[in-house]
Amino acid sequence: TSNIPKRGRGQAKISYAVVLSGTGVFLDLVCLKYKTGEREVTQSMEVPEPVKRSSGINPNYLFDNATYVFGLDCKGKPEQSVKSFIAFKQLHHKLLDGCALPEAKALLAFLDHWDVALAATHPLLEPCMTDLRKGANLVFRINGQQTYLHEYPVLAKKWPLPAQSQNEPSLPCLVTGHACVPVRLH
Repeated sequence: TSNIPKRGRGQAKISYAVVLSGTGVFLDLVCLKYKTGEREVTQSMEVPEPVKRSSGINPNYLFDNATYVFGLDCKGKPEQSVKSFIAFKQLHHKLLDGCALPEAKALLAFLDHWDVALAATHPLLEPCMTDLRKGANLVFRINGQQTYLHEYPVLAKKWPLPAQSQNEPSLPCLVTGHACVPVRLH
């Protein structure tokens, strides 16, 4: 099997899992890094395709950094951090409102009740604050479950596949020989 992510998926370095209760209460922040010799290494996970960011506000689906997930001010721009959290919340409401999956309801409940003002001093975030301020990525899971929310097929299908232009040429794949549209960005 190939390690190349499927269309609409991508790889991201993930440092922490946000553990939520079934009702969306923030219970824990679990470190997902592992030791290799003397150094800590972040896990590479297949997630919904990460967005391209150079400037502006553009949230990821079911994972992101602490600025988007908690509204944590990491760059001395508190207004921007609040806007980033709101954009993350709005994206998830847009894609998950009406979803009957309890895990989706728990995530939305967390986003609806989270107070951005708590981010800088929250006792569960404080031990990881240096790492979080450097842009560490986070995923979500429900307490007592080992599956991350981005791994649920029902939730993964909610992320729209990137549009392909009808004008893009089809070329033979260098690996399989089958005709396909070349990837623009790697």
